[in-house]
Amino acid sequence: MTRRELVLLALILLSGSGLRVFALSRSAVEHFDEGVYASNLWFGPPDYAYPMRQLYAPPLLPALIEAGMIAGLPPNLAALMPSFLAGCATIVALWWFGRTWFSPGVGLAAATLCAFSGLHITYSAAALTDVLLGLWLVLAVQAIGLSLGRVDLRWAIAGGVSTGLAWWTKYNGWLPLAIEASALAVLWLLLRPPRRQLLAWLACFGVTTLVAAAVWSPYYLSLQASGGYVPIAANHARYVVGLSGWLGSAARQISNLYVVDIGVSVLGLVLALFLPSLLAPRRSGEAFSLFVSAVATACGVSFLTGLFAVAVGAAAGIARTLLAFH
Repeated sequence: MTRRELVLLALILLSGSGLRVFALSRSAVEHFDEGVYASNLWFGPPDYAYPMRQLYAPPLLPALIEAGMIAGLPPNLAALMPSFLAGCATIVALWWFGRTWFSPGVGLAAATLCAFSGLHITYSAAALTDVLLGLWLVLAVQAIGLSLGRVDLRWAIAGGVSTGLAWWTKYNGWLPLAIEASALAVLWLLLRPPRRQLLAWLACFGVTTLVAAAVWSPYYLSLQASGGYVPIAANHARYVVGLSGWLGSAARQISNLYVVDIGVSVLGLVLALFLPSLLAPRRSGEAFSLFVSAVATACGVSFLTGLFAVAVGAAAGIARTLLAFH
């Protein structure tokens, strides 16, 4: 790790944090779910929470918001602060992830894409679970990867703790366990490792799973007083649209992404392409040429993805029209 890399990372983190501070200054608790998570102090016994809050999310984010209010932060700032801090931390986490798995250049590119992501900036200034969950997922997958690569149970424990915290943040926080199970299947099919290696990997997976379950279990047991996990699962089932709804959902998500994420994200794409080249000393003329190349590439990629979004939207519209005629 060089001083040049650390300076570039610091500039990326400073820029990403500044964009999130600007978004924070223009944000408020305005979404219904935000109000649910931020309203612990408004309710008395027995739950000290919005009625049936467990249907919305596990209690980690509401507890962090409540702790900020108890510590004396203004209520609106306390509600938004966990996502803001998690958003800034995710920039560094993705740098670490990309650097560990690939190279310092990939780490800087990943950090830059996160720092300048319009969608991530928006959610970093909201009292919602998404950004905090994303941080735990990145840390969990990183720890799981290190546990398998080094056959180190300490990293397996760290992966289990991160997965448990993700599970305390959102009900799909168990996803790192599914990722690890899928990775083990792929590793077995492609590498056909010796039995000793396979058993070591399975031991790491077992430790991660047990630790994650142990971290999650206190909340799971607390649900028994309100009917257990069955009402939560039934509530989740209402949002499953099935294969028939996938195309329309994809079109809506792509449209939403372009509304929220088209501005500063293009600048982030340019910088993600350009900044890794500065890890090595460059003459000013060479650096300028690389920057022009990065701008041209980013514009081309943005144009092509724009065409893709239009194509998906058109396909969804055509399919909907045909279904209506039939």
